[in-house]
Amino acid sequence: MKKMTLPKQTMNILESRKTNTAGHRGRGSPAATRYVCSKPGRKISKLNKRPSACGGDVSVVVNNVPSLALIDSGNLWRTIISEKMMNKLQQTKEELRPLSITALSTAKEGVTLKVLGETKKEVKLFIGSCPKPFYLRPVVMQGLAMDVNLSLPFLTTNKINQLHSRGALLVR
Repeated sequence: MKKMTLPKQTMNILESRKTNTAGHRGRGSPAATRYVCSKPGRKISKLNKRPSACGGDVSVVVNNVPSLALIDSGNLWRTIISEKMMNKLQQTKEELRPLSITALSTAKEGVTLKVLGETKKEVKLFIGSCPKPFYLRPVVMQGLAMDVNLSLPFLTTNKINQLHSRGALLVR
């Protein structure tokens, strides 16, 4: 059986290091996870572990606004941002394009969230320290518990793989 190898020039390994808000390693409050390239040729973003989550969070920057994104392979529709994140991006409800879907059910039984619309302008998203930007028009939802929810279609389209054995994302 022939062993499959991935082209090294298209990937980089991103290892996580805990730092405090001043950017120094060690003790500090609150701690943040930064991603640094440790091996040329591979890109892997380590996920921030959450005890109750199967996936995890990853550091992102959306239009120069740092945040955390939930990697949600159970979200089969669109990448979503919260109304709070929309405000951080200095966008208003008037700048949203209405959608035919006005509410969505969540993983929690009996809970639905209001869909406010999608951004008219594309946003630029960086994942970890991956230098490649991703452009998208996220859907804005009222009451979303996290700033950014990255959907399975987004991950698939952009060739981003969850490496569960490493608690990481492979960005090609």
